[in-house]
Amino acid sequence: MPITSVEHVLDDTASIVTKTDLKGMITYAGDDFIQISGFTRDELIGSSHNIIRHPEMPVETFEDLWKSIKVGRPWSGVVKNRCKNGDFYWVLANITPYYENDELIGYMSVRSKPSQKQVAEAADAYKKIREGQAGNLKIQNGKIVRKSFLGSLPSAENISIKARLMTVIAIMVLLLLAIGGMGLFGMSQDSEGLRTVQNHHLIPSNQIFQAQKLILTNQLRISASLIHPNPELIQKNLAEVEQNILTIAKMLNAYIQSPLSPDEKTLADNVAENINRFVMEGLQPAISALRSNDTALVDKIIEDKVNPLYEPVAEGIQKLLQRQIDDTIKELKSSQLRFHNTREIEGILIASGIFLVLWLSFSLLRSIVRPLNAAISHFGQISQGNYNNDIKINCMDEIGKVLAALKAMQIKLGFDVETAKRIADEHLRIKIALDNVSTGVMIADNDRNIIYANKSVVDMLGHAEADIRKSIPNFSVANLVGSNIDGFHKIPSHQEQLLANAISSNTVSINWGDCFMVVTANTVINSQGKRMGSVAEWVDRTEEVRVEKEVAVILVAAVMGDFTQRIVMQDKTGFYRELSESINQLMQTSEGGLNETVRVFNALSHGDLSEKIVNYYSGTFGQLKDDANSTVDILNSTIGQIKDVAQSIHNAAKEIAHGNTSLSHRTEVQASSLDQTTASMQKLTLTVHQNSDNAKHASELAVSASDTAGKG
Repeated sequence: MPITSVEHVLDDTASIVTKTDLKGMITYAGDDFIQISGFTRDELIGSSHNIIRHPEMPVETFEDLWKSIKVGRPWSGVVKNRCKNGDFYWVLANITPYYENDELIGYMSVRSKPSQKQVAEAADAYKKIREGQAGNLKIQNGKIVRKSFLGSLPSAENISIKARLMTVIAIMVLLLLAIGGMGLFGMSQDSEGLRTVQNHHLIPSNQIFQAQKLILTNQLRISASLIHPNPELIQKNLAEVEQNILTIAKMLNAYIQSPLSPDEKTLADNVAENINRFVMEGLQPAISALRSNDTALVDKIIEDKVNPLYEPVAEGIQKLLQRQIDDTIKELKSSQLRFHNTREIEGILIASGIFLVLWLSFSLLRSIVRPLNAAISHFGQISQGNYNNDIKINCMDEIGKVLAALKAMQIKLGFDVETAKRIADEHLRIKIALDNVSTGVMIADNDRNIIYANKSVVDMLGHAEADIRKSIPNFSVANLVGSNIDGFHKIPSHQEQLLANAISSNTVSINWGDCFMVVTANTVINSQGKRMGSVAEWVDRTEEVRVEKEVAVILVAAVMGDFTQRIVMQDKTGFYRELSESINQLMQTSEGGLNETVRVFNALSHGDLSEKIVNYYSGTFGQLKDDANSTVDILNSTIGQIKDVAQSIHNAAKEIAHGNTSLSHRTEVQASSLDQTTASMQKLTLTVHQNSDNAKHASELAVSASDTAGKG
């Protein structure tokens, strides 16, 4: 097919729209598309869209196109198309799938004029791609982009907003769980440390302290028994001392049985051993001496045994208490260290979580706010009637799908607007045509309210307004549109029923004074069979009726033989003027022709053969003229012949008179002459008969002419 270097530049307002089926066959083509492509509508409909494909377009462009629209994503790109004669033109193509009843039935394309910059960039890139010099250039979603390492990685922008929100929530939940877990773990550690301090340090310290207290109490009770040697008091003190010894043994045994470190257990065993020696070697002998009331021995035992044996016990107990204090301090430091470590880790986690959440939130907000602001801007442009917005779809998350739907809607609206514009232009042409037709047209809605009246019906009713007001006082041509057609009818309910049940045309004649109208009403029904209203055709028959009456008068007069009547030409226009002129001319021709014929035959009736019809006539009157004149000519010829014969007879008679003298001897000659005379008279008689027949024929022709004139 031909290829030239001639470029056609689209108009700024041009909108090239097409529809194709799922196989790319054109099912609809707009007027701008037909005009710029050079193909006829019949050549385009049913043909593949490749009919306008320019060979300089790389195949990668159309591969990217089909890849996008087959997944339901609108496609936009700069395309070079070919005209029928080989010329070319650049378009910014916007293509989207379109659906009916949620079923994909084809693809819709709306093309507009691209900028010079877009054309230059596309031409350069397409040339490099065709020649294999694209390098890192590629076509993605109709755009010319550069390949990159990061671009080959999965893009986070293609992750749905739901997934990103769930990610943010999951990160926050994990942070809360981590921070809460660490807090709970730290609290558990602190609780365990406190439990350890209580069970391993406070209780043992208390046990040791109580054991030391009981030991000291025992010493005091023995010393008290020496100071007040009352038997009852001694028995009471000794019973208390023995009970304390048992208690001390239980405490030491419980302490030793508790979990102890090896060195603490060794220290505890030494203390228990020293206490056991203190009891066995000191307290028991002192108790025995007191029971024997041997106070001197008791003093000696206290001096020699009890006090010396108590010193290692006191020293061991002090070491155990100090050990508990040291372990408690150690546990406190460990708890404080765990607290600081936990606080630092949680601080790091909180800071990291806040940073990560802020980053994800900012990225999420940017991926939501920017496209939404762009969508709002595009909606504003669309609301202003601009359907060529460059809607960029950088990702296919929920917002990207909204933008894709917006782009599809923009393409659909652009297509619908172009279709509506075409329909509006057609309707405008129809309205302009209706405004200028000579027939009056009036349109009413289903409630019979007038919604349209063309100039002819307005002028028609305007001329008859005075006569109409005699029957309809409130009638006004100025308020015609918007009024109800029931006002034209004396019985509105009858008209309402008539129009509601109408299935065909209804013609009604209306007479207002000297005005005569004929109205033909038809029901307006759309393609779905729904009634849309009524349309009425108004014809003003006032002049026609007036002419009919005048013609009737003239015809009656003509039938009566009066051809002098004429139609008055005043106020006659158009067809009726031509008709009146033709009838007047007919009457004048008939009158003239008949008068001429009457004049000629009147002269013939008086023996005047000099009159003839001299005016020019055609048709039957021309034939009548020719026949009448021929009759006159024949009569003149016949009479001439009779005159010649009479002159011959006269001459013969004179010869007879002069020959009387020789009659006797010329008898035979005379007989012969008489025979000749007889023959001549016979001829004369025959001629007279012929003249009579000719006159009779002329009379019949005159009667026929009279009948023809009467019929005329």
